[in-house]
Amino acid sequence: MSAADDSLGPLTTFLSEGEKVALAIVIASFGSSPRPVGSMMAITQSGRIAGSVSGGCVESAVIHAAQEKIFSGGAPQILHYGVTNERAFEVGLACGGEITVLLTPLRGNSMALIAEWQKARDDRKEVALGTRMRDGEVQILPSLGAVRDAIGSGMPIHRIELAGEAWIINVIPPPLRMLVVGAVHITQNLVPMATVLGLAVTVIDPRRALATVDRFPGAAISHDWPDQALRSLALGPRDAVLALSHDSKFDDPALDAALCSPAFYIGALGSQKSQGARRARLMALGHDETTLARLRGPVGLPIGAIGAAEIALSILAGIIAAHRQSPLATLPWPVKK
Repeated sequence: MSAADDSLGPLTTFLSEGEKVALAIVIASFGSSPRPVGSMMAITQSGRIAGSVSGGCVESAVIHAAQEKIFSGGAPQILHYGVTNERAFEVGLACGGEITVLLTPLRGNSMALIAEWQKARDDRKEVALGTRMRDGEVQILPSLGAVRDAIGSGMPIHRIELAGEAWIINVIPPPLRMLVVGAVHITQNLVPMATVLGLAVTVIDPRRALATVDRFPGAAISHDWPDQALRSLALGPRDAVLALSHDSKFDDPALDAALCSPAFYIGALGSQKSQGARRARLMALGHDETTLARLRGPVGLPIGAIGAAEIALSILAGIIAAHRQSPLATLPWPVKK
């Protein structure tokens, strides 16, 4: 669910095909802007695009600016769109918000830059994508000094000075990970939904006949025992762990490992009665009430879901609510009237 990460794959394709590419990055917003600061869109000279800066409101205007000002050899542009802009009706920002977009060309060894970005993503490291305002040079900057401070601030966009040069830095976090224990029917519905949302998904199940690439295209597969798999994956604060096998010999070791980690979301399938028995087993393993309060069970938001697809939807809604720190994330189950 990174605002920028959905541009990475298409960028690789565009550049490998010899396209000239410009990057548009939302560097400021005000009011009800449809895309968050840090959102990115890649634009090719031939008119192909990937990503979004406004959800559709100003894309055509940004594409036009790229063709007119960037691909002709122009310098980086800072573009402002909003209801006070004389072109507001034309570009369609009817939501009442305002956005500022940095538009810059990708020059030099862009494939090396994309490879470095991909490696950092695979290593689950944040990327400081810097644009030098003098000439539009785009680099991944090392985590030193002001860049390190920018990465540690938790804010996506920074304007800093390095060696007397003005830079705009877009801090891109690694994608959220969803680690699912249980290669079951719900998981088959869950994986494609999560992939669309930009989550990196791993399905964990020692049962090789169930955990297959054919059943879970687009997901990584682990046949390790769940607690071993989770420990080897080095759980962090951008991870969600789901115990969906409905079999305690798989789910309990996974939950034990997850509760000892900083994972931001931990959920388990099962009725309230089965959750009570599970809590007792986890307490016997040394977990106290404070730790068990992190466990969402039954998993997902209480939307009255019936069937695998609706349950998968409720699970993703719960993960998003927790990630965005929405009040919905703390709803009791069942909802008390």
